[in-house]
Amino acid sequence: MKKKPNKKTILPSLTHLFGKLALLAALFVFSSALIHAQENEKVQKHRGHITAIDMDAKTVTLSKKNGSEIKLEWNDKTDLESAKVKSITDLKPGMWLRCIMVDKKSDVIKRIRHEDELDKAKE
Repeated sequence: MKKKPNKKTILPSLTHLFGKLALLAALFVFSSALIHAQENEKVQKHRGHITAIDMDAKTVTLSKKNGSEIKLEWNDKTDLESAKVKSITDLKPGMWLRCIMVDKKSDVIKRIRHEDELDKAKE
């Protein structure tokens, strides 16, 4: 004869199951947040005046407000946002690049934003 499960045996197993499900849900939420944070860390922003530009090497050197310089590389996929400059090859030393988005994994510029009102030539 089979024994019928009673409340004393069912309740602990359900509590144990719900506890495991809650832990699994918490791990899923934490891992999703961690992945989102890592994706946001991949992009860096740089601002400054162009001090040097090498069209052959596809690099631009910026002088930042704090006096430091940074050399960055672009490629054929790099976007340019500018009202006046039509191509990356038209960039010149003294121009202000308001925002450069760089992928940390490859150090290649994704987007260059030029604002001509901040160029040194106009100062």
